[in-house]
Amino acid sequence: MEDLRRGVEELAEHVTEFPNFQDFQDFQVFQAHNALMQGLRAPGAEDLSYYLRAREIIEHAMAPTGLRPAGWECYLANPYDLEEAQKILEVAKHRRNAARWSVALALGIRQGEAIGLRWSDIDLDTGEIRPWFQLQKAAWKHGCADPYACGARFHRPKCPKRCRTHVHEPKCPKDCRKPSHRCLARPCPKDCAGHAHRCPKRQGGELQFRMRKGRKKPILICPPELLPQLREQFATQQRERTRAGDRWEDWGVVFSQRNGRPLDRTEDWKAWKALLRRAGVHDGRLHDVRHTAGSLLAAQGVHIRVIQEILGHSRVTTTERYTVVRSPLVQDAGERLGTALWSAEES
Repeated sequence: MEDLRRGVEELAEHVTEFPNFQDFQDFQVFQAHNALMQGLRAPGAEDLSYYLRAREIIEHAMAPTGLRPAGWECYLANPYDLEEAQKILEVAKHRRNAARWSVALALGIRQGEAIGLRWSDIDLDTGEIRPWFQLQKAAWKHGCADPYACGARFHRPKCPKRCRTHVHEPKCPKDCRKPSHRCLARPCPKDCAGHAHRCPKRQGGELQFRMRKGRKKPILICPPELLPQLREQFATQQRERTRAGDRWEDWGVVFSQRNGRPLDRTEDWKAWKALLRRAGVHDGRLHDVRHTAGSLLAAQGVHIRVIQEILGHSRVTTTERYTVVRSPLVQDAGERLGTALWSAEES
């Protein structure tokens, strides 16, 4: 941790953009559910407090520069309250695959889990749902003999400390983001074997069902109001299957395109953004649906351990970050405390 502090303070003296902290071998930030990163932990990186302390050091050292890692913003939850969630569902019920958003808001499953949900994972009689798999696209791989040469024209070399290629002009504002004026935040390594998706002989890229994050395999019970929607989704899909005929691809997924193929992640994201605009609620990430489910469960008085089981978290501290309670109970608690603290003074 002390090495991180010294390194950040040295960089903060002359940086014009946020440095790439992957250069610090003593500070490897990882997510607990990523088994591949288990062996790359820094000493002491066993719980969330370590990373919160590291973040505090970085922000304090970089404060004079006015710079902040943009990637950290993705951890700021912005869930929807009950009224907003109802507006989203009201708009969604007139769209194709309407139950997709009902499942997400009611169960808090991730995008990959919703897209990868299969009819074999659902019992339409009991309401049991087993969202154990995610549908993901396999990474592209080079099919050529020399990956480095294949991606040569796409390599992004690392700029020297005093780069003369990317230079700000006198009239540039302090937060200038013009690409030609800023050094690369993520340059390629010296022996770069990336850019496989550009390879003419590339391999991979196929859709795969993979086990969901975490070790738990929760069995969820969907609300009784959701079961009719899922049955209607099944009937609608059967009609589409009949119309498609030979063009139908049987993936067995609950939410599909008109030819039976799974939903595209990008198109699913666009559908979410369109829902938000139509519903007239604030813009947000697709992952905020998961935060919304956790927050609504907490607002209904569901115990944190039960919410942990539903969301499939291995640690309750993770669940606590997903449960932003915005309910009249919180306001009532504040009013009661205020009365207790200041009523005596007024009398």
